[in-house]
Amino acid sequence: MHQPRPHRIVDLDHISTSAQLIPETQSAPAILSEFPQENHHPFHHHPTIPPHWVPPPPHAPADYPYPMYYAPYPIYQNPQPQLESPRSTTPKFKIEYSSIHATFLATIKDADSLKDRKSWVKWNEGVWQAVGDGFALGHICDEPPHGTPWTEWNTPLIRPTIPSQPTRKEIEARLKWDKNDGWVSSILTARLSDEARNHLPPMIDDRGERRTARQIYLRLKAAYQAAPDRKACLRIQDELLNSQIHGMDIEKFNLKWSSTLTTLRNYGYDIPWDTLISKYISKLPSGPRYVYLKQTLEEDFDQPGVIPNRDLFDKFAIRLENTRNRELLDLADSGGETEGLTKCV
Repeated sequence: MHQPRPHRIVDLDHISTSAQLIPETQSAPAILSEFPQENHHPFHHHPTIPPHWVPPPPHAPADYPYPMYYAPYPIYQNPQPQLESPRSTTPKFKIEYSSIHATFLATIKDADSLKDRKSWVKWNEGVWQAVGDGFALGHICDEPPHGTPWTEWNTPLIRPTIPSQPTRKEIEARLKWDKNDGWVSSILTARLSDEARNHLPPMIDDRGERRTARQIYLRLKAAYQAAPDRKACLRIQDELLNSQIHGMDIEKFNLKWSSTLTTLRNYGYDIPWDTLISKYISKLPSGPRYVYLKQTLEEDFDQPGVIPNRDLFDKFAIRLENTRNRELLDLADSGGETEGLTKCV
């Protein structure tokens, strides 16, 4: 059976006598053996801290009304200077890039991955939309044809070259280009089948250079882009003519028309602009504002000397969007709700 340990008897007289004989600056092993104590020392008695690091408070002038509140103790200044962390040269993605990448993956699903010539059109449209939203079309576009103005959307961007002793601005320009090109490359390779990946150039070429987004796009374009025959273009045109404005999304309607017309033009298809623009005007909503807009567009379209072309379509599309924007602003000023908007069919 377990026997409890007997209590230890402490001679208090002996302890008090020992405590009187031991100086304050010496240790007291007898006392510590009887009564273990924790080594709590005041901060200002710490042996590693110099005693002069807290200066005495300054004296207030004789005429100061409140000498007790003249000045607090000075804030302790660390004598060791703080080391600044080195500036990171690693490029960072913009926050918008991640959302654009997510939208691309939601639009071009795994079933729509580039795997053959039939899947090229949808995949290519999704790529151009995503890269355009990121203001980086210059990494994959070709030079515009003769007579077309150079803009930020059709001007190729080449990797900046830096001299042997580059400036900070030149280095930052190179890093920015590399960052944007890497993001475009991630868009291009996000939805590819295993067969399509076989057409990609090596990550690092023989010169030790990393592959660019333009090299990736040109390889895929050469392997899968094929101008469809006339029947295929007619099917694309019929699909466009049968499209409708759903709800209030005029912007999405215009985007579909614009992208499809661009696709047909890139295929070399002879677009019947007269028929397409007339059909586009007929699809405008039936609200009072749009009835007036439709009449105005028809009058402008029937004027002598007007040539139906892409520029004319773009002007009409902009006027349609401006009409919708004015309707939204007027409704917001009146305190109405979106249910009062013109119903688009």
